[in-house]
Amino acid sequence: MGLDLTWQESNELWAEAVQQSPTITSTDGLDTIQALPPRIGSGYGRITELQPEMELNIFSGTFHDLTLRMPENEHPLQFTVYLSGTVEGLNSPSMNKDLGLISGSGMQ
Repeated sequence: MGLDLTWQESNELWAEAVQQSPTITSTDGLDTIQALPPRIGSGYGRITELQPEMELNIFSGTFHDLTLRMPENEHPLQFTVYLSGTVEGLNSPSMNKDLGLISGSGMQ
């Protein structure tokens, strides 16, 4: 049976993962690497600050069967590209290596 998490529950699992496997930050503070919480899957996320208010997030890993209920999210612009795998959305089409997403400039 898969996990069904709220955004807050997901954030709590990430906080636990930080305690078990501390975040790695580059000496200049622009790159951060964090292991994926084991209850969610395996892999890691890397965030690189390109400039203030602009970051590149790279994720390499595999999720377990997971449903994540996210609140509305306001952001200026977001590009999403998958190199492999598939992500199913309740209110959006499946996304995979053949489909990308550009969203933003308002509420998502």
